[in-house]
Amino acid sequence: DNHIAAAGGIANAVEACEKYLKENGLSTVKIEVEARTMDEVRTVIDLLDDPNVETASVSRLMLDNMSVDDMRDAVKLINGRIETEASGNVTLNTVHAIGQTGVTYI
Repeated sequence: DNHIAAAGGIANAVEACEKYLKENGLSTVKIEVEARTMDEVRTVIDLLDDPNVETASVSRLMLDNMSVDDMRDAVKLINGRIETEASGNVTLNTVHAIGQTGVTYI
């Protein structure tokens, strides 16, 4: 989230990363984007769906400190476009429920 804040938002961060990777011949490097809210998840989906925005390197969306319900909703919205990862608030008490959300990684 520090990189996102420094870039001025998710869209700017993705654009800067894609530009850097292209300019430096790093086309095999993948980008993992962090989302802390459903609004941020929607922003990433909008970027992925926009044919005018370069997102080829975006391979995973990290769902950071989200509730189990929000993770489940996010996975449905993402609908297999990219991998998902649950991050934060993962404990022995929550890991099973998180696994049931459909995230790719915990």
